[in-house]
Amino acid sequence: MYTIVRCRLATRTRLVSDSWISITGSRISATGTMKQGVPEDGEVYDAGGGIVAPGFIDMHIHGYGGRSFDSEDEADLRAGSVALAQHGVTSFLATLPALSRRRTEAALEAIRRVMIAPEPDGARILGAHLEGPYLGPERPGAQDTSAIRPIDLAEVRDWLQYDSRLVRMMTFAPELAGSDDLIRLLSRYGVIPAIGHTVASYERTMAAIDAGAWYCIHTFNGMKPFHHRDPGPIAAVLSREHVHCEIIADGVHNHIGALRLLVRAKGCDRTLLVSDAIALAGSEQASGTIARSKVEVRGDAAQLGNGTLAGGVRALDHGLRVAVQALEEEGLPKVLRTVSQNQARVLGHENQLGGLAPGMAADLVVLDRGLKVRHVVLRGRPVHIEG
Repeated sequence: MYTIVRCRLATRTRLVSDSWISITGSRISATGTMKQGVPEDGEVYDAGGGIVAPGFIDMHIHGYGGRSFDSEDEADLRAGSVALAQHGVTSFLATLPALSRRRTEAALEAIRRVMIAPEPDGARILGAHLEGPYLGPERPGAQDTSAIRPIDLAEVRDWLQYDSRLVRMMTFAPELAGSDDLIRLLSRYGVIPAIGHTVASYERTMAAIDAGAWYCIHTFNGMKPFHHRDPGPIAAVLSREHVHCEIIADGVHNHIGALRLLVRAKGCDRTLLVSDAIALAGSEQASGTIARSKVEVRGDAAQLGNGTLAGGVRALDHGLRVAVQALEEEGLPKVLRTVSQNQARVLGHENQLGGLAPGMAADLVVLDRGLKVRHVVLRGRPVHIEG
């Protein structure tokens, strides 16, 4: 048994002060308050009043710690997952950009192998997010435009049939021919159809939502801006209540006013924070290459030569701190949902991840009063936090 004592437990609605939480094996076994008495068996970690929250889940991340998740070498995925755990990320979707068919399938196979045998001290991979290759060429962001192509349902069907657990989300542009058929195919396989990298009109985006699309990646980024006479995809995803929207809350990709607007439209329950981190994130490298283009990191921004943002350079714990400050009136328990509980729910893991109830997976993070990560428990095992 492993017990964290003198902590504040983050439930869905409040922080329960002077609490403890016990772990047996890889599961949470019990919770209580210090007044009720603490289990005497096993190892004890004194949180010193720190906040215990569910481990963070990143739905959109391309790499970390100098390792790219589109690599054909599973060692890159393993090393990156270990680096992520240092920031309280206990699960993630390995995100692949637009790639050739051969490279996509090689990367998926590496992801599959790591899912079968996870790295003991690394965040677990819950599957792959294919951010492409069926994107709008007018809004490629830092994607390789030579790999962006028309929708090919046979190609997608092969990927989905390869391993039913592997592809969990796919991003597409609704304006592409065959997009509604793609939505229906993804839905049949339980894959999240996600809108992104698009210049679709309001009407076309609404049609895609009616066809079954219910998720939007990095809202506001990589899509046609809102205009009151041509509201485009932003108005569509904000106005449909059931659509879940992710946002990069790193203080660079979006003004805090955009984050506040999104939460006003979606509430904390349909807003998901993501890092969109690239391999340069969490590393000492100041430059690198993405999609054959040079990327420079300056402060918290990674940019191509033309100034285009090329993904995030901070982990999800940073986004949480930005969001808590921007959404102070929402309160910490509600904002915490945007980094763990919501992700677990949309991925169908709400009975295992994203909560602190007995029987759930023991993926936990201990935060200090400044919301810095001080301790991580990964599948029931304490992880040493460097520094």
